[in-house]
Amino acid sequence: MHVELELRGEVYNLMRLAAVPGGPLVACADSESWVQLWDVARGATHDERRQVGETAVWDMAVVMIGGRPALAVCGLRAVSVWDLATFGTADVPLREYEVSWAMGMAAIPATDSSAELLVTAEKDIIRIVDPATGEQRSAIQFPETPEGGVGNRVYKPTGVRFADGTAGFAVDNGGRLEVWRLDADGKLNGREFGLSQPFRGVMTPLRGTGGQSWLAVAVGRGIEIWDLDGGELVGRGELDTPVDALVAVPLGDRTLLALASRASESGVRLWDPASQELVTGLFNRHGPAFGNAEFNAATINSLIAVTGGDGAVRIATCANDGMIRVSRPVRDMLTPPEKPGLFGRLRRKPKAEKVRPEERRDSGGNFAMVRDRSGGIVGIWLASIDQANDERFVATVLYGQDLTHLMGRPTRIVPNTIDDSGGAFVLFD
Repeated sequence: MHVELELRGEVYNLMRLAAVPGGPLVACADSESWVQLWDVARGATHDERRQVGETAVWDMAVVMIGGRPALAVCGLRAVSVWDLATFGTADVPLREYEVSWAMGMAAIPATDSSAELLVTAEKDIIRIVDPATGEQRSAIQFPETPEGGVGNRVYKPTGVRFADGTAGFAVDNGGRLEVWRLDADGKLNGREFGLSQPFRGVMTPLRGTGGQSWLAVAVGRGIEIWDLDGGELVGRGELDTPVDALVAVPLGDRTLLALASRASESGVRLWDPASQELVTGLFNRHGPAFGNAEFNAATINSLIAVTGGDGAVRIATCANDGMIRVSRPVRDMLTPPEKPGLFGRLRRKPKAEKVRPEERRDSGGNFAMVRDRSGGIVGIWLASIDQANDERFVATVLYGQDLTHLMGRPTRIVPNTIDDSGGAFVLFD
């Protein structure tokens, strides 16, 4: 396959992708808790589409259990592990365990002393579980504040491997980067890395030119490269727009970063950490959000590197336009960019509207934040009353906008009679 592939999902809001090692299979999960396996070599579905839970799928990971690949799927309240060989026909998963308002999940790489493990970041705990047995290996419990709430907000974990062969994970703790190492006895040791500014959990591990263990982090309108063992900043690149998702792309002789973002167009470019330059033009272009031409460009929710049976590496993306896009082989696209920066010159955003005392910020036409006079978010506006009454849709919006602290709070739904844009407000009490 030497052309860009376009696959259409069953719903518009496609949430996560996961690649099956050694083959052309890619799993895609949506906001209605359905997962579909795709054969990207044929451009066709593989096996039956299956509903795996009651809420949107926040994260997925492929882990090896007994030498066979299994798909771990994380929702708000449960993690289920499925044998990929029988995914479309199995009555029940291999394993399932409860979680408490999970904010993300990742696979911790296997080591000499341990098989792959799963780490979930939940409302009040980080939990590490053996996916083969369901046994909890380690945990970090968050203390409650004097007011009775959970003091920490940790989510979007990413599995990492250190230079000495041990493994662990990195997490976003309230905009701060923390990296945790898991010892052979299950003990966790963590440290905070001094990012130049708060970030939104967008990061990926990669190997340095000398085999070092690095972590690439999207910060502001740039990328910072950190050494996982020494905790030192080893590189930084400036871009023209924030990065919504990124993934390392190993090519044998070097490792590139695929960067997804949304400006006047939504798409991906490849960036070389060594030269700190873009090495491709824009590809995997997605259409307007929710397939509506009146909305802004779709948000790319997931970005992965896929190695096919021919050994070629391709980039797969999914977004809230209902589309999965799989690029041509990366090596075929390595040409200098035509314009500097990530997406060239950006359009100036329109000024925010005023909604009674609150301020509405444009968010693509289908939802918007509602703020009080101090700037605090007190609710969201949605384009239809049906969306406002759909708890899963509301949770998906909150997660995508890094507003997970509002999940589970009591709400009031108020039809919009303030202006002619219709819809309804979901206000948080």
